[in-house]
Amino acid sequence: MGGTDSFGGPTAPLRWQELVGELSSLYEQSFSRALLLEQMEVDLGESFTRARNEDLEKRVKELEREVAVWRQAHERECVAKEAMLGTINGLNRELAGVREDAPLVVCLIDGDGTIFAQEYLLNGQVGGRTAAQALHRGMLEYLGPASTRATVCTTVYFNRTGLRDILARSNICTYSQFDAFWIGFVQAASMFQVVDVGPGKEAADAKLREALRTYSRMPQTMLVFFGGAHDAGYRPPLQALALNNSLDKVVLIQAHDEIAYELRALNLQTVKWGGLFISHKIGNPRFADHNASGSPRPGTPLNRSGSPRSSTPNTPRARATPEPLPGMRSIDPRIPLAKQVPPPCNFYYLSSTCLKGDDCTDAHNYMLTSQQLATLRNAAKKTPCSMLNNGTIRPLPPAD
Repeated sequence: MGGTDSFGGPTAPLRWQELVGELSSLYEQSFSRALLLEQMEVDLGESFTRARNEDLEKRVKELEREVAVWRQAHERECVAKEAMLGTINGLNRELAGVREDAPLVVCLIDGDGTIFAQEYLLNGQVGGRTAAQALHRGMLEYLGPASTRATVCTTVYFNRTGLRDILARSNICTYSQFDAFWIGFVQAASMFQVVDVGPGKEAADAKLREALRTYSRMPQTMLVFFGGAHDAGYRPPLQALALNNSLDKVVLIQAHDEIAYELRALNLQTVKWGGLFISHKIGNPRFADHNASGSPRPGTPLNRSGSPRSSTPNTPRARATPEPLPGMRSIDPRIPLAKQVPPPCNFYYLSSTCLKGDDCTDAHNYMLTSQQLATLRNAAKKTPCSMLNNGTIRPLPPAD
């Protein structure tokens, strides 16, 4: 049927069929490979997509957790903000109420150095009421129109027994006049009071420093009149008020002829009411040693009832010169002040502060009268200052 050609090979039709069969086989193999590759591509794509989707789903869950955490934090902050706004509104209402209330004017007086004038002390209760009224009137006049709604509170801090003895021995007033004066003073106004701090310098200073700090920081306080211009020891507490902008509320009451050197540099507001206070230093009541029982001192005249005999208001100097207090000494009238042994310390008696402290060779315990203080002051003006010359202290800056 199928034959061979002259070379012994198959005939043409048979060869053609074989070639067709081979081509068909190759085509089927190629087609199978193509299908396999296509399937592999599909499988690989699905695997990649699945992994990508899983990664995205994981990321979404993490973000959802973060959002939940931030949402809770935001809710807490909103609650805290609402609470803070409520507190602020409450404080604003309280502050508005404080501002609507009458402003407070405070007067703090160091009564051991800022002493009311003799004419008031001699008149007992009447003098106390008159002095309180004069002080109150002076503060209101200083305030001007703002005084119409102001409430005035005055406190005098002093060593009652020491000051009474000093004034009696200086022939400024008697014991009974002194006690009656303060009764009239505190009865003159409901917010006028006195505080007996007892002996010792720090007793009055500590109370005055704390009262000054407390009142000056109160928002309802308009002004603080401070009667301590004679004592340089008040400079540190006054300087501390500048840290919270409270120093501008303080007004110094200048009772003496000069303000303490250390206080001048603070450039505080100052007021001076002529005739209301004694303008010179009278001893130092804080360091006096007193009879705790309140019994009459040696040398104090007694009346028939056994109580101290007082002179009339018009003759306060008629009493005999009493003996000095324990620990104090009297001036020998036969010897000039500068020739006393030891002489009185100018710094201590004229500026309330001795820079030498315990090393000072001059005396700090003389009982000086007003005339002796005036003599000491006049002599000091004529004598060159040794501490200034040797550079221990610096001169005052030139006035503006």
